Amino acid sequence: MPRATRSAVLKASRDEAFSADMGANTSTTAAEAANEDDAESQPPASFLGKLELSNFTFTLDPATVSSSLPPNRTTASVSPAKRNASPVKRARAQSTSATTTTKTRGKTTKSPHFPSKRQKSSADAPAAAPSRAPTLSPHLPLLPDAVGPNLLVLFVGLNPGIQTSRSGHAYAHPSNLFWKLMHSSSLTPTASPLKAAEDQTLPRRFGLGLTNIVARPSRSGADLSKAEMDAGVGLLHRKARCARAEAVCLVGKGIWDSVWRVESARRGLKAGGREKKMEKFKYGWRDESLRLGAEPADGEDEDGLNVAPPGWENLGEERMEKIGEEQEEYKGARIFVATSTSGLAASLSPREKEEVWKELGDWAQMRRRERVEQEEERRKGKRC
Repeated sequence: MPRATRSAVLKASRDEAFSADMGANTSTTAAEAANEDDAESQPPASFLGKLELSNFTFTLDPATVSSSLPPNRTTASVSPAKRNASPVKRARAQSTSATTTTKTRGKTTKSPHFPSKRQKSSADAPAAAPSRAPTLSPHLPLLPDAVGPNLLVLFVGLNPGIQTSRSGHAYAHPSNLFWKLMHSSSLTPTASPLKAAEDQTLPRRFGLGLTNIVARPSRSGADLSKAEMDAGVGLLHRKARCARAEAVCLVGKGIWDSVWRVESARRGLKAGGREKKMEKFKYGWRDESLRLGAEPADGEDEDGLNVAPPGWENLGEERMEKIGEEQEEYKGARIFVATSTSGLAASLSPREKEEVWKELGDWAQMRRRERVEQEEERRKGKRC
């Protein structure tokens, strides 16, 4: 196409586009003018068409509220301020109103819906908790005593535990410190602490015996009553006399409490003196005037005291054969109160327990040396 013809065509296209734009602008201007005329014909703006919030506010029907609330709660008691309060504040207000009191004729009374303890009937009161019955373990075997004639020390424990009863050996629980304290105090002068399985060798090797104030096994000492423990004191008198023990070691303060209760009742001591002495409790030796096996126990005569305890009959015969008629009158066994060896007894530190037991160990070592010297003198006397 020639250049002149092409230029003419482009010019014509531009003219058509310009004409179309002008027509559109003209129509837009006319529409805007029409809208302005309509706006001028409308009334001026006002607030007559605002939303009334009261139409959307939730209100309670008084009749419905009165039927759904308790008798002492009515809509009149709920102020607008409390009605519009937050749920947390309403809950606090309700809890406060439940505990507030009103004065009537000079007396202070509580709301009838929250009666006091005096207003509650006996039927509503909870039943008293039943007293704790001792845990019986009839399936557990009894632990045999380790005894022999002329004992140096007879150790008295509380009662066998579960593991001790099942194993058949005294103080068998791993947490029990009995065998460690026996070794550290030189009561058992060996290179290392003895094992629980060696308990029956103590009378022959070291002149030491083992027994308990209560023979019945239980899970813990809390299962034993005071009456049950006090009933075993009379048997301790017979055991100490049968073994002719020089001393009796009570392994735990609770055992001494039972012995002292029984002896106080037998001697007719006043309760005030008992309390005074209990306040001054101290581990170690008791007064020499109180000995086990020297006098008949409460309710027993002299003949009953000389009867061997159950299972100790052979010991009585062996003792009589060995001692003979030259044996002097038995004066009873001195009492030494030692700390409990249970792993649950943590009132004293291990060091404090060792100090208490060392006092008994030092006495035992001294008496062993004296016994050896006395035996040598007796043999020399026979030779002469």
